Amino acid sequence: MIRVNKTNSFTEEELRCFRKAAKFASDKFLSETQKKKMTIIIDFPDDEFFENVWYGECCFVGIKNGRRQFKIAIKTLVDNRSKNTIVRLSQALRTLFHEMTHVKQYMCGELYDYANGDVKHQGRVYGQGIVTGK
Repeated sequence: MIRVNKTNSFTEEELRCFRKAAKFASDKFLSETQKKKMTIIIDFPDDEFFENVWYGECCFVGIKNGRRQFKIAIKTLVDNRSKNTIVRLSQALRTLFHEMTHVKQYMCGELYDYANGDVKHQGRVYGQGIVTGK
């Protein structure tokens, strides 16, 4: 299941575009069985949330009703010079596809979060700027 939270920054057409893009990515990255075991919530927090550093963030929230819950936060970057929806949203859509890659990594056991904030990816542990393992 993919849910896109409403925001004043995007029109209904633009929100549908994000939903379709997330579905496309999940269809390409994940099996039908994996998709049935997860929920993705796409949110567009205020830009201050990202501290002008990141365009997006993906995190594993937990398990609810037997489904893994993921939250993707995307910076509301819009290029208003174009009338074409895809062109206007190109940076935000690229960010969505990047974050969907992390969902795939979580679902396939390639990425794991530790309670202390460290992350394990392909046998290496990343945290506080230090890489260990492998």
